[in-house]
Amino acid sequence: MNAIISPDYYYVLTVAGQSNAMAYGEGLPLPDREDAPHPRIKQLARFAHTHPGGPSCHFNDIIPLTHCPHDVQDMQGYHHPLATNHQTQYGTVGQALHIARKLLPFIPDNAGVLIVPCCRGGSAFIAGSEGTYSERHGASHDACRWGTDTPLYQDLVSRTRAALAKNPQNKFLGVCWMQGEFDLMTSDYASHTQHFNHMVEAFRRDLKKIPFSA
Repeated sequence: MNAIISPDYYYVLTVAGQSNAMAYGEGLPLPDREDAPHPRIKQLARFAHTHPGGPSCHFNDIIPLTHCPHDVQDMQGYHHPLATNHQTQYGTVGQALHIARKLLPFIPDNAGVLIVPCCRGGSAFIAGSEGTYSERHGASHDACRWGTDTPLYQDLVSRTRAALAKNPQNKFLGVCWMQGEFDLMTSDYASHTQHFNHMVEAFRRDLKKIPFSA
């Protein structure tokens, strides 16, 4: 099978959630092996450069997905103690690239996977700063509150819509949500399930009955 450099269209997968969804992986980045970018796997940009020292990009551009995605919380400035090349072994290791690789055998050869990174470590439903949201930059780096009308939620909805609008052929796979534990630090932690379900219902209304996997 020939590698597709520029897929004709994308299967869009939004990756969101709390600390377990972030690129908090403690493993050493292996950009020349398991963590190597793939020509059929992209992400929606958030920062000013594709990666530290890399080409410039703009918010919601389609760029290569690396081991350290463009989530709300920027992890690219961290380095593993054993990293010998901070230009390629920058940041921490997330799951998105590996999830996308698992999906490739199940989609047509002329299609790719477009990841929409919307994770924020340390976030919760009933604790944390709400932060701010702008159409030009998405949720602010200090946005730590999920819900149905928070900056993180606006970021989730608007970036998913932006990914789908890139090409009328793009198809939405769903949202992959990975949980965190910050809500356990409050006395109202038992309401987490209710808050989460309300957010999922709102997201499905806003994007017309789409899959949401937690």
